Amino acid sequence: MSEPASEMPISEARENFAEVVNRAVYGGERTYITRRGRRLAVVVSAAQVEADLARVAQQGAVETCERLWEYVADRDKATKAAVRQLIDMVIRDAEDFADMAALRAAEEERESGAEPVPWEQVKADLGL
Repeated sequence: MSEPASEMPISEARENFAEVVNRAVYGGERTYITRRGRRLAVVVSAAQVEADLARVAQQGAVETCERLWEYVADRDKATKAAVRQLIDMVIRDAEDFADMAALRAAEEERESGAEPVPWEQVKADLGL
């Protein structure tokens, strides 16, 4: 999906800023900006940041729901049913957030001029 991260001194990044940004947006490459060999910042696409945030939010939601379910494990059926409804809502919202991030990433990829993958190739890749 994305290429391995590279490192670039800040002086070189300044001279090649457009190229660094294009590699992030169109190539999915992370570029760490360094000074004296120390990483100061990283250039990534906005879509990648959104996808990373969605993944973290979804994982956090799952962990919170697991702890909540453990807390009510010995409670009555009505309490469990109410908590189960809340858990379902939290997970659904986290999945929606992740889906929107994936949609924005796909739109960014399409707008960058990337060639779409033919349906027959998708099916073959999935073994269908």
